[in-house]
Amino acid sequence: KIDRVVSNPGLNAKIPFVQTVSKIPKNLQFYDLPQSDVITSDKKTMIVNAYIIWEVTDAKKFTQSLSANTSTAEGRIDVITYNAIKTTISNMTQEELIASRDDSIDVANADTSLDDVEIKDMESEEEEKKEEVEVINLSTKLLEHVGTQCDQYGIAINNIEIKVLDLPDENK
Repeated sequence: KIDRVVSNPGLNAKIPFVQTVSKIPKNLQFYDLPQSDVITSDKKTMIVNAYIIWEVTDAKKFTQSLSANTSTAEGRIDVITYNAIKTTISNMTQEELIASRDDSIDVANADTSLDDVEIKDMESEEEEKKEEVEVINLSTKLLEHVGTQCDQYGIAINNIEIKVLDLPDENK
């Protein structure tokens, strides 16, 4: 039974041999997800390697959820994030996935052929025709998908970043 949670520094007492102390880190934690294959909506396989920044928000829920089940906090985070990555990426095409690594992409539409335009005209037309198309960052999509799933464990995921987004070795 959890008797009390002490989150402030200072002098605290416990009854020897009756009470035990479990220390839980309050700082941000880093968890490196194992590399995995994902399939995009256009049926192309990609390799994704990501990491997570997380923290304990509720020590009581955190301790109770871990004592009720023998899995670790990182194991729970791994499952939740893995499902979010698979679900999010399976709803995107390969082009959208690659574009979503950045905050935005530039799209240029050309209406005329190169034979009809002088070089100086083409440069001015490109500047006029270029439009900015906003693409939601992949990390933002993943955080939205994870949402509040970790709240029941007393954990908050602060950031999910993709380290490697690549084609499988067979495709290279």
